[in-house]
Amino acid sequence: VAPDIAASAARQSVHIVLVVLGLLVFVSFFEVFSVGSGAGRILLAGLLVAGIWLWHYRNHPQFIAALRRHWDNGIVKAVDLAVLFTAMGLFAGAIDHSGILIQFQPVLQNGINQLGALSILVIPLVYILLAIAGIHPFILVVILGKVLMALALPLSPVSLALLLLLASCVSFIVSPFAGMVLMTAKFLNVRPVEVAWKWNAGFCTLFLVEGIVFACLWN
Repeated sequence: VAPDIAASAARQSVHIVLVVLGLLVFVSFFEVFSVGSGAGRILLAGLLVAGIWLWHYRNHPQFIAALRRHWDNGIVKAVDLAVLFTAMGLFAGAIDHSGILIQFQPVLQNGINQLGALSILVIPLVYILLAIAGIHPFILVVILGKVLMALALPLSPVSLALLLLLASCVSFIVSPFAGMVLMTAKFLNVRPVEVAWKWNAGFCTLFLVEGIVFACLWN
């Protein structure tokens, strides 16, 4: 690797770390002072980090040109996906308020009683398979999260939360219907299945195994 390329990569890595740390600090700050809802805190933190970033580079000679490129190749290109994300949010809310989830609780409780400790393996796997089958991970968070929290599980609440978080993270990476996968495929002009399964599957398998082990040890 050429020294200039290595130096540029190092600077970009530092920028990414600073952005992530900034988001964590702002979200934690809003959490401590109970500013807004959970989603609102994340959005507000993102706006603040983006605003600070733009202010820092306001005098850069390529600032205006970069904004124009981002508008043409980023925002405009992703407009059609905004309709999809809005529809998924409305669908998840409708499912949440319909009461249909309660009807599945006896069936799930019976299955969990038979599985016992194996539930710690089955829950994330079923979550991921449903996401791959076409149910968006965002909707699954509402559906499975609310149902499972109402059941008697052989898991501690913390372990269940870890499993749902783990399954959600993996699903957002391996589901061809997840937002980041769709946007990555759109920008790179490849199929979403290629991004989700060919590029991300190996990393997600390792991440899933490590997460399940950690949840088992915690339980």
